[in-house]
Amino acid sequence: YQLALDKYNRESDGLYKRYSLLSTQENQDYGRHQDSLNQYQRSWENAFRLYQAGVKTPEVLGILGIPEETGSGAPSAPKKKLFGISLTDKVNSGEYTPQQAVAEAEKNKKSSDPRIAKNPNYFYFYK
Repeated sequence: YQLALDKYNRESDGLYKRYSLLSTQENQDYGRHQDSLNQYQRSWENAFRLYQAGVKTPEVLGILGIPEETGSGAPSAPKKKLFGISLTDKVNSGEYTPQQAVAEAEKNKKSSDPRIAKNPNYFYFYK
């Protein structure tokens, strides 16, 4: 009985430590995501103030998602924005298995987009 109890305790301690590490990683990733979101919001607000003041540079228009006028007077295609959903949320909702979430994170780490590679624990999409 004691051997079985010791084995159970070791396994449960191991699972607890793994979960704690994952939780810490998720909290760090979420913090980075929130920082990025806050930075985007500040950039957008600053660009909007500039736009209201009459500054219509490509940078300001790009941040606001307003198409630039091309030489022909026709607007160019609007840029798509990047959005992310936590892979943990996808697993918890049943959309992804843990294995699918790990595979998605590994794929994200190799992304050519530095925003995705920096925060691989999200499911990304453009809209």
